[in-house]
Amino acid sequence: MMRQTLLDNPDSLVWELLYEIYDDHDQLRQRFRTLREERSTSDGYRLLCLHSLGKEISADARRMKAIKKATDELLKLGHRLQSPRTQMRDRPSVAEAVEKKFLLLKKERKSMSGFLQVSGLAG
Repeated sequence: MMRQTLLDNPDSLVWELLYEIYDDHDQLRQRFRTLREERSTSDGYRLLCLHSLGKEISADARRMKAIKKATDELLKLGHRLQSPRTQMRDRPSVAEAVEKKFLLLKKERKSMSGFLQVSGLAG
């Protein structure tokens, strides 16, 4: 339920600052926050939700790396499709090739195919 709330309506959550860590140059290096309202499991255990600035930055970097890799793979596929020797000349074969690329790149639980639209082909 917490994950769904974060995805659907993250602004509805109120975070409370626990503490911040600054370096010698007064640059923020780490910030820890927790949810103001208590959450509990269906069994009655209390959940403690922490938000870490360091974790957020590393997750963003991982996401950007995955997007760059997917983009590079699709650019390679695009060059292959534009080659006069390509055997992929219809929409279903191109869509299948693209989906295979995403299946190879997929390391997270969600598929990236929802962001994909095959266009520019007749039929």
